[in-house]
Amino acid sequence: MEIKPSVSGICNKLKPLFERKMYDVIAKDLVAVNMNKFAAAGKLLKGFSCYLGMYAPEIVESLKNELAKYDCELTDYKYSESNNIEISATGIGYQLYEKQNIVSGDIIIAFKSNGLHTSGFSRITDIKDDYLIPSYNYYGEVMPLFEKGLIKDAIPITHGIEKGLKKIISQDIMLNFQHIPEQKVFVELKEKFGNDIYNYFNGGVGFCMVTDMAHKEFFSNECEKYEPFVLGYIK
Repeated sequence: MEIKPSVSGICNKLKPLFERKMYDVIAKDLVAVNMNKFAAAGKLLKGFSCYLGMYAPEIVESLKNELAKYDCELTDYKYSESNNIEISATGIGYQLYEKQNIVSGDIIIAFKSNGLHTSGFSRITDIKDDYLIPSYNYYGEVMPLFEKGLIKDAIPITHGIEKGLKKIISQDIMLNFQHIPEQKVFVELKEKFGNDIYNYFNGGVGFCMVTDMAHKEFFSNECEKYEPFVLGYIK
């Protein structure tokens, strides 16, 4: 099978996490952001390598522990002598499930986010500790859905809900942000940014999947962990 690499970091969330020595959260976020991309593509993750712009063995140990939960190894890592606060990781695996054609009448099922995840921090001047909780890792929930043939296409949402969906959907879509479960962080940020929270941040949506309308009840009944809801549909 063809090897499929994917490279991701955790954007501007890294600096406040590193300054507060929240090494476990750095590891969880770095693993989550890469595994979520693999999940959305129907890819099986087999290996993981990491580049660190600073000497931080605590992060490396946390990465090893986090990856072990998914039977995945940290196959390689490298520290830089530049001593910059930067980090990126490369996930390695192969295509396991193929995507399906999206048609009119399909629905967009969303899983809620666990707060801000990794994007949008450059816009916030007062970063509170509860803004820095670990991102959700949807890999373990999403891959079985691909196996059952329930997902036509999928994408993790880091910022800009509609912008993200347009990367996988060429047709017109109708979205209803009122269906998104309320989260404290976005209630607070909406006071400052208004509805731009759905453009600047994930707005409470962490992962989106396109599926047939007939599968709606399955998601509602079997995927309770991330409070699935219908975010919209394909026109």
